[in-house]
Amino acid sequence: LQSMVALTESKMGGNSEEDDRTICNLMADQIEFADVVLLNKADLLGGVDSEKMQVVERLVKKLNPKAKVYQTTKSGIALDRILDTKLFDMEQAKTSAGWIQELKKPAHIPESDEYGVSSFVFRSQRPFHPGRLLSIVEQFGEVNSDEFGKNTSRNSKGEQKNTRLFRGVLRSKGQIWLANAKDIPMEFHSVGKQVSLQPSLDPFLHAIGEQHLGDVEKLIVERIKKQGRWDATYGDRCSEFVLIGVDLDPKLMIAQLKGACLTDEEFRDSETWKKF
Repeated sequence: LQSMVALTESKMGGNSEEDDRTICNLMADQIEFADVVLLNKADLLGGVDSEKMQVVERLVKKLNPKAKVYQTTKSGIALDRILDTKLFDMEQAKTSAGWIQELKKPAHIPESDEYGVSSFVFRSQRPFHPGRLLSIVEQFGEVNSDEFGKNTSRNSKGEQKNTRLFRGVLRSKGQIWLANAKDIPMEFHSVGKQVSLQPSLDPFLHAIGEQHLGDVEKLIVERIKKQGRWDATYGDRCSEFVLIGVDLDPKLMIAQLKGACLTDEEFRDSETWKKF
């Protein structure tokens, strides 16, 4: 296997919401695994190297920083860029996704690039209130391609003008701790407006009990403790996920995400969490 090439239309959509969901999820998976990504139909977004295409290319590079990305019209590409490239490496492909790379980085507030493309990681050792979290994820993917590169989230004075802060989120991935399912981490990911939140097959290690853990799990617990991420009461329970998009305001968005977690009063009595 020489290379994994993903060909995607720069502007696309399905015939129904179900089509959009299938296409978006498949497209993201393919882009994040590819060695080479071809952004086709550049002519529909102003042509090769137009401002909109630059935003699309930067978004793809956020999804997969290691991939070679080419803008094309009518799939025109020099064959030596996709054939006999010797680019494919299975071990690298397993970790090439941008969200994996972001989770490996220490906590920081990154700057967006000149086209407003950015990403950041949210981490919390306090569970989300499901209702308040829903009000946030419902905003995902509202931005459209006509707004790319225009920074429509702020006015001429640089002030935030849109109260729907999360409308520019185009990709997310990670783990969520929900208050009403306190022993099971939720696998969380989104592409555009399509959001998935599914219970993990494995509970939090703390929920199993350290006395019941195998040797591998005990090593994981030790590592978490050394990193200072083990809570005396709730152990390894936490939320940790990446948000990728355009015109994001990480500081304000992190503040809203923290506000969607349980308050001090709500957090005090875990017996009441199932009612949320």
